[in-house]
Amino acid sequence: STFKSFPASKESARSFTANLVILDEWAFQQWAREIWSSAYPSINRPTGGQVIGLSTIERGTLFEDIWLDKESNFKKVFLPWTADPRRTQEWYKKTEIDLRHTLKDVRSEYPLTPEEALAIPGGVFFKEFSIKTHIKSPLESVPEWYVKYRTMDYGLDCLACYWIYIDQEGFGRIYREVHLSGLVIGRAAYEILKVSGASVPAPEEWDTLTVSEKQEIAQTQTENIFLTYAPIDLFNRASNTGKSNAEVWNDNGIVLTKVKGDFEQGCLSMSEWLHPLETKDVQTGEGYMTSRLTIDGGEDWNCAPNLVHSLLNIQKDKNNPKVYAKQPHILSHSVDSIRCMATEYNQESLEPQRPQITRIKDYEMADPEISNRAQM
Repeated sequence: STFKSFPASKESARSFTANLVILDEWAFQQWAREIWSSAYPSINRPTGGQVIGLSTIERGTLFEDIWLDKESNFKKVFLPWTADPRRTQEWYKKTEIDLRHTLKDVRSEYPLTPEEALAIPGGVFFKEFSIKTHIKSPLESVPEWYVKYRTMDYGLDCLACYWIYIDQEGFGRIYREVHLSGLVIGRAAYEILKVSGASVPAPEEWDTLTVSEKQEIAQTQTENIFLTYAPIDLFNRASNTGKSNAEVWNDNGIVLTKVKGDFEQGCLSMSEWLHPLETKDVQTGEGYMTSRLTIDGGEDWNCAPNLVHSLLNIQKDKNNPKVYAKQPHILSHSVDSIRCMATEYNQESLEPQRPQITRIKDYEMADPEISNRAQM
């Protein structure tokens, strides 16, 4: 037999045929998803081929996704710290003492059960986020005076764009997600304009249009979007062209608003938006939880699945617990997008004019939650 070792790079093991692939410390490979896409075909034959994935858990990774996937073809084997019979409770206590200066919870490296491994306390950054509190039934119709925003994070690896409306009291509701990869700016703008109701042609025809023609089509959007927030790096000018990505977005019909707040302040703003608030139903008197920012959804769906997955799994930065980790990057795109909105909206000194509501009946027509808050 021949054993070959490959670096954990994007194209690892592509075009190589093997009987067995071993992925060690799988959850901690930066390019785990790309490696899996290229390595799996190397053993995927009707007559055989095996994969062994070894790792401790890291939330929000491909390893975790496969472990939790009930339809996965992997045979899952969990080895607790007690698998070695020489490890006693006395040994475990000594281990806790030795690692107390580097690990907040020894269970992250020495869990006893799969559930314990997946529920490492203190690791998740947005610990206040929950499906019950933050996923709300959508309105049958959104009142015209609600101000709509778009907020986005963009790179060739991922476009993460979200639509948010703000009600009369400054409470936000996410009602749409576009989460796509491999799009140049022209095609990314096309996807955004299409779902915003613009009369866009076929994608191939869109690519041939002039700047003025694209900007004219952008004016046909049926949604009145007040601002589209974007991170500051999109406004940096490229040295070879002297043009920023924001200018290219503008050429494709979407004007971006620069978000200037720093990363740590943005993380704090997001936590404030997601902080649970207790209120009561004015008709039943029953208490329930909500927050300043919620997401349209129901029992079996939500309008922003990638964002929800990211908020539930993104971890604290190991070197700075005040911010969330930027790796794995697949989790940070959606969160970075919402951070843009949370940061800049909090800093606005002049909000768009909205008609003043004075009657409880008008609150009830707008949103039951607003009615509840108005009468508290």
